[in-house]
This record gives sequence, structure tokens and C-alpha cells, in this order.
Amino acid sequence: RPPLFPYIIAGFLDVFESPLSIIIFQIFASALLVILTYMLALAIYPSYRVAMVSGFFMALEPLSIFLNLSFLTETLFTTFFVGGVYFSFLYLKRQSFTDLVFASALFALAALTRPIGQFLLVILLGLVTTFFYRNWQTLIKHLFIATAVYFLILSPWLVRNYVTFGTIGISSGGFQNVYSDLGATIISIRDKVPWYEAKRSLEEDFASRH
Repeated sequence: RPPLFPYIIAGFLDVFESPLSIIIFQIFASALLVILTYMLALAIYPSYRVAMVSGFFMALEPLSIFLNLSFLTETLFTTFFVGGVYFSFLYLKRQSFTDLVFASALFALAALTRPIGQFLLVILLGLVTTFFYRNWQTLIKHLFIATAVYFLILSPWLVRNYVTFGTIGISSGGFQNVYSDLGATIISIRDKVPWYEAKRSLEEDFASRH
């Protein structure tokens, strides 16, 4: 499993000696998520009314409220993810190295929270390539910055996994999650079966072959 959320839990329990401290941390992370949603909506569509409505719905979304009270990675991951998307939009508008660094760093932190986040760098590099494909010198420079920041943050965990297990990777579950979750969605639509049944079938098939 990626290490960031377990380390946060361990740190709060060590300092405050109460699970309530983790819940409070997640509430603050959720509040930050609401602000980031407002800022992202404003960056996409310059309307304060649209931004306020977006932030309002994010603040009152029932599942998010439930997850804030649970020891799950969703709140922290979504905060990093939305923050990365926000700075990605700013980068496309301003072509600022600072925005690119923040986007790459937040996507790296998202990858250290949930294994599915390891694919976010590919999306960011795709955006950079789409924007600068006519200027190779600028393209290579920006691709290098985004990749370097991302792997600089991930490098301690990647080195640890290589030393401990002999393999370089964030988690053993990343590709399997894509296989079971995305594959289950496709099979569910194709075969008109419940998603959880399709997911269970794929996981059983994966386990039997690996």
C-alpha cells in the first residue's frame, strides 16, 4: 500500500494519542477540498455564482461527509487530486513553472495516497505535450520539470521498495485496481450485470491466474 495515509495516521496517534485527531485532520482536508473546488470552478468558468454552487455541493455531498469520519484515503486523495487539477489548469493558462511544479507535486502526493494516482503523471505529461508540441525545446524542458518533481517526491518510497522487495513500484495494487474497477465497469455495461458481480468475477479470475 502507498505510505502517506498510514504515516499520517501513525503520526497523529503518536502525537495526540486519539483517533479523534485523525477525524479532525480529515475535516480540515475536506474544508480545503471545498475551497479548491471553488477555485477550480472559477479557473474553468469565470463565474463566482458557478464557483459558489460547486463549492456548496462539494461541502454537502453526503458520501464525502461520511468518508471524513472514516479512516479511508478518499478525502486526502481527492484533495491532492483536485489541487493538482487546479494547478494544471493554471499552468495551461499561464505556462508558469510554479504552477507545473505544484501540479506535479500534488499528483505525486496523490500517488503516495492511493495507487491509482500513479497514472496522473501520464495525464499531466499529455497536457504539456498537447500544449507545446510545436516547440520542442520548451516541451522537453517542461516535461523534464514535471517528471523530475514527481519522481523526486516518490523516490524515497521507490528506493525503499527496491531495497526491500527488489522491485520499483508504488504499490502492487495499482494495475490490479485498474483491471478490476475499470474492467468491471465495462463488463457491467456489456453484460448488463451488477458492477459488484463483475468486479468479484474479475478479482477471482485474477487471483486464480496470479
